[in-house]
Amino acid sequence: MPKAISTITITPSCYVKTNIPDGHLNMRSQPSEISTIVAVLSEGHVLYPIGPIRDGWVAVATITGEQVGYVNAKFTTCQEEK
Repeated sequence: MPKAISTITITPSCYVKTNIPDGHLNMRSQPSEISTIVAVLSEGHVLYPIGPIRDGWVAVATITGEQVGYVNAKFTTCQEEK
Protein backbone atom coordinates (compact mmCIF):
# COMPACT_ATOMS: atom_id res chain seq x y z
CA MET A 1 0.00 0.00 0.00
CA PRO A 2 1.26 3.53 -0.71
CA LYS A 3 2.66 5.39 2.29
CA ALA A 4 1.72 8.96 3.24
CA ILE A 5 4.51 11.46 2.68
CA SER A 6 4.59 14.31 5.14
CA THR A 7 7.63 16.16 3.75
CA ILE A 8 5.97 17.50 0.57
CA THR A 9 2.90 19.59 -0.12
CA ILE A 10 0.42 18.36 -2.73
CA THR A 11 -2.45 20.43 -4.08
CA PRO A 12 -5.80 18.62 -3.92
CA SER A 13 -6.98 17.81 -7.38
CA CYS A 14 -10.02 15.61 -7.07
CA TYR A 15 -13.07 14.90 -4.97
CA VAL A 16 -15.51 12.10 -4.21
CA LYS A 17 -18.49 12.64 -6.53
CA THR A 18 -22.01 13.31 -5.31
CA ASN A 19 -24.86 10.87 -5.92
CA ILE A 20 -22.67 7.78 -5.55
CA PRO A 21 -24.19 4.45 -4.46
CA ASP A 22 -24.84 4.39 -0.68
CA GLY A 23 -23.62 8.01 -0.39
CA HIS A 24 -20.06 6.99 0.45
CA LEU A 25 -16.93 5.59 -1.16
CA ASN A 26 -14.72 2.91 0.35
CA MET A 27 -10.96 3.51 0.36
CA ARG A 28 -9.23 0.14 0.13
CA SER A 29 -5.81 -1.23 1.01
CA GLN A 30 -5.30 -2.56 -2.54
CA PRO A 31 -6.89 -1.75 -5.93
CA SER A 32 -9.60 -4.38 -5.61
CA GLU A 33 -13.22 -4.53 -4.43
CA ILE A 34 -12.35 -7.47 -2.18
CA SER A 35 -9.43 -5.82 -0.36
CA THR A 36 -9.71 -4.42 3.16
CA ILE A 37 -11.58 -1.13 3.64
CA VAL A 38 -9.25 1.38 5.30
CA ALA A 39 -11.58 4.40 5.29
CA VAL A 40 -15.12 5.38 4.30
CA LEU A 41 -15.24 8.68 2.42
CA SER A 42 -18.29 10.90 2.11
CA GLU A 43 -19.49 12.78 -0.95
CA GLY A 44 -17.32 15.83 -1.65
CA HIS A 45 -14.36 14.46 0.33
CA VAL A 46 -11.08 16.05 -0.86
CA LEU A 47 -8.54 13.59 -2.25
CA TYR A 48 -4.89 13.87 -3.20
CA PRO A 49 -4.00 11.51 -6.06
CA ILE A 50 -0.61 9.95 -5.36
CA GLY A 51 -0.46 7.72 -8.39
CA PRO A 52 -1.90 7.32 -11.88
CA ILE A 53 -5.26 5.70 -12.61
CA ARG A 54 -4.68 2.03 -13.41
CA ASP A 55 -7.41 -0.47 -14.23
CA GLY A 56 -10.03 1.96 -12.91
CA TRP A 57 -8.35 2.50 -9.52
CA VAL A 58 -6.37 5.49 -8.25
CA ALA A 59 -4.04 5.67 -5.25
CA VAL A 60 -5.05 8.60 -3.04
CA ALA A 61 -4.42 10.23 0.32
CA THR A 62 -6.95 12.10 2.44
CA ILE A 63 -6.53 15.81 3.13
CA THR A 64 -4.69 15.09 6.40
CA GLY A 65 -2.52 12.41 4.83
CA GLU A 66 -3.50 10.03 7.63
CA GLN A 67 -5.42 7.68 5.32
CA VAL A 68 -3.80 6.32 2.18
CA GLY A 69 -5.25 3.73 -0.14
CA TYR A 70 -7.10 3.09 -3.38
CA VAL A 71 -10.51 4.23 -4.62
CA ASN A 72 -12.52 3.39 -7.71
CA ALA A 73 -11.76 6.34 -10.00
CA LYS A 74 -15.22 6.43 -11.56
CA PHE A 75 -16.64 7.70 -8.26
CA THR A 76 -14.15 10.60 -8.16
CA THR A 77 -13.35 13.64 -10.26
CA CYS A 78 -9.73 12.40 -10.59
CA GLN A 79 -10.27 11.08 -14.11
CA GLU A 80 -11.98 14.29 -15.23
CA GLU A 81 -9.14 16.63 -14.33
CA LYS A 82 -6.11 16.55 -16.60
